[in-house]
Amino acid sequence: MDNRIKLLDRLKIQLQGYLYIGNEKKEGWKKSAPVYMFKCPIHGYVKSIARGYNGRLECPFCVADLKNSPPLTIEFEK
Repeated sequence: MDNRIKLLDRLKIQLQGYLYIGNEKKEGWKKSAPVYMFKCPIHGYVKSIARGYNGRLECPFCVADLKNSPPLTIEFEK
């Protein structure tokens, strides 16, 4: 699989703030969760699932690096 991001996908991320990639289901989960790609100002393009009631997108690398600080988040409407 090619790890490069298509030009159209980068444009969607710039305009919308995120890009829906698909659903992912991990072992132990009851249902699958939607996976999104967005651009973290520190780590570049990352993918993550929406978190919390409001569906925040949090950079997984920022969360791991800054456990004592609030993570960088992007709010979006469902």
